[in-house]
Amino acid sequence: MKRINNVTVILFLSFSLIHTSVSNNTSFSVAAAASLKDVVAALIKEFDKDHNVEVKTSFASTGMLRAQIEQDAPYEVFLAANKKHTDILLTKGLISAKDVNTMCINAISVVIKKSIKSQEGDLTILITDRVKKIAIGSFDLVPAGYYGKILFEKNGIYHDISSKFVFSNNVKQALLWIENGEVDAAVIYHTDFLVAHNINEIYSSFQVGNEKIEYPIALTSRGLKSSVAIQFRDFILSNTGQNIIESFGFLSFDHHD
Repeated sequence: MKRINNVTVILFLSFSLIHTSVSNNTSFSVAAAASLKDVVAALIKEFDKDHNVEVKTSFASTGMLRAQIEQDAPYEVFLAANKKHTDILLTKGLISAKDVNTMCINAISVVIKKSIKSQEGDLTILITDRVKKIAIGSFDLVPAGYYGKILFEKNGIYHDISSKFVFSNNVKQALLWIENGEVDAAVIYHTDFLVAHNINEIYSSFQVGNEKIEYPIALTSRGLKSSVAIQFRDFILSNTGQNIIESFGFLSFDHHD
């Protein structure tokens, strides 16, 4: 009889641990591209009005966060700055296609110090001696850098300016460098330009080549087990969430056509 009781206790404890891991709704974690830092804070603030949960956030380059998810980092929600990295997770079976949605649209932006005389739409100024350093994100890890490379190649100036590149770990670092005068030009997002100082925007586009600047939102396998993570995803895609996103200069996902 004593043996039966011990087995019963072990089974009960095992079930309790499994049950807790599936239905624990007191907190969840969000991994978000650095360019989303301000808007994510606003989304969480509004979401928290109706949900008594702790939301943990990590901001970095999309590629770095994707690599962390590949290493089983404990994120429930992934907010990426392009589809390339969610596609990689899809091929590895770490997220499913039905749990990936377009969250919003941004525009890639090329900016230059105000002290350098420039004209809107003229990227050839980057070739001149007036521009000695250009901040751009790592091509593999930072989507803004990836889009910038394509943009410069399409305009036939990549090889003329590549020696001027100073690579950043994320787009916010590139923004900081040009605001501080450490570089002469930078590739950032239009939403970053809207809150920046002492720089001019010489180029902005919602599409580079055939690629639109889309931000996917995805639930990880952990996120599918968290009801509040699912609710947060749904909130972001709701009218309220999209209105908050648009207030930061992004386009809502239903405007990308």
